Amino acid sequence: MRLIDRKPRIDISKIFKEATGFECKFNIDIENNLPFSSYYVIITKFLIDRAIGTCELPITLDEENEIMRMIDDALYDSELIRALRTAQFMNSSILYRDNEDPVKISFPSLKIRVLYSFPIRIRDDLDNSIIHTLGMIPVKFSEKFSPDLVNLENGLWHSLYSIFSPYTNNWKIIWDLNWATFIEFSNLVEV
Repeated sequence: MRLIDRKPRIDISKIFKEATGFECKFNIDIENNLPFSSYYVIITKFLIDRAIGTCELPITLDEENEIMRMIDDALYDSELIRALRTAQFMNSSILYRDNEDPVKISFPSLKIRVLYSFPIRIRDDLDNSIIHTLGMIPVKFSEKFSPDLVNLENGLWHSLYSIFSPYTNNWKIIWDLNWATFIEFSNLVEV
């Protein structure tokens, strides 16, 4: 597999016009060192807020949230993006499953740095026991952050996608849409 350094560019002005009928032009250049899915959620919120403010559009917060949901589903239709957007709306870490109420959790603040990404094809042939194990890891993380859980999750990534992870307690593989992204995390601080 090859390593990819991705610097995504999102033409939110075109997407915003299609979603709302409003056109608002402004220039912005934002550097990032975030996983693409997190960057996408943060930057679209920032750009939509900027467009609403710059163009003085009469859009309520509920309408803004609905616009973002429509854009997200039109572009990605992804449980991951819906989870990240819901966490953003709630301003909280959450446990999330599509079509269920999210659960707010307290989670340590992490400083992260993207190391690299691998393209993957999301598998739809996984056994229910694997799905259950994958679903339990975030629940266990919410109870107590543990390097053993990081290694378990990295091991599952290796088993499912042949992605090798060095035995390092502060490197974690995360789902990043059609990518598996390695992050390095540090500065664990209880919130």
